[in-house]
Amino acid sequence: MEIWQIWCVVAFIFIIVEVLTPAMFFLNLAFASFFVAFFAYFNLDITLQVILFAIMSLVGILILKPYMLKKETKIQKTGIEEKYINRKAKVIEEINDSQGAITIYGERWLAREKDNKIVNVNDEVKIIANEGTLFIVEKLD
Repeated sequence: MEIWQIWCVVAFIFIIVEVLTPAMFFLNLAFASFFVAFFAYFNLDITLQVILFAIMSLVGILILKPYMLKKETKIQKTGIEEKYINRKAKVIEEINDSQGAITIYGERWLAREKDNKIVNVNDEVKIIANEGTLFIVEKLD
């Protein structure tokens, strides 16, 4: 097996390790290994290959990793936020600290008051948040 093939095998091992531990660390090493494999194909000295691997690994870790991990912090809206949040609803079962229900759009939903206040039947509330199928509401005065 030639040295450039060994670098390719090392790169594939780094890719497998990256898949098993998604840390965006081993992927940089895999890219560096493929890069060195290209030059090793043209009979670059082994010492220069190791130096090139070290340099490319550092470049990947210091420059590419932050770029690849950059995430947009945009909060994705779901249908619940757009359809229910900040809407008025009617209480159909008294809301207290352990139970309660509201109706909106002809649908029944479990509800809790944000400050654990008691809200009577037929009072109007404003939906301010949801936790799964439970709405957090605030009483309208």
